[in-house]
Amino acid sequence: MNLGRLALASVVVLVFIFVTDFLVHGLALMGMYEATADMWRPQEEMEKMRPLMMIGQLWISIMLCTFYAVGWKNHTPVGGLQFGFLLGLFNVGSLWIMYVVEPYPLNLILAWSPMRLLQPTIAGLIVGAIYKPKKPEAA
Repeated sequence: MNLGRLALASVVVLVFIFVTDFLVHGLALMGMYEATADMWRPQEEMEKMRPLMMIGQLWISIMLCTFYAVGWKNHTPVGGLQFGFLLGLFNVGSLWIMYVVEPYPLNLILAWSPMRLLQPTIAGLIVGAIYKPKKPEAA
């Protein structure tokens, strides 16, 4: 395993997640969140918990990149795209389970679904472009 490349990919994926989460949740979907404010923690409480969210995003970034490095054979941008797309399909499935067991409105699930598919797909492309396994040393 190439730990330097893995660390670099993890950091770049983390930045990508921060930026896309802000654009989608902080800007594009803010009206939906305001319309369903009774479902969420108060803003002040969420702000206090922000470090925990950032730890979770870091964990997701590291795990996505590690799963790719350890468990995926095609270490290319296209291979990363395929890997990320499969993770995205998995993510979208979990949204529909959440819809059944939690009181999320359907329009919110539908708004989250493209992001839940595209974010890991693009993250996979990023890790596929950055991560390369170490070449075996000549004997």
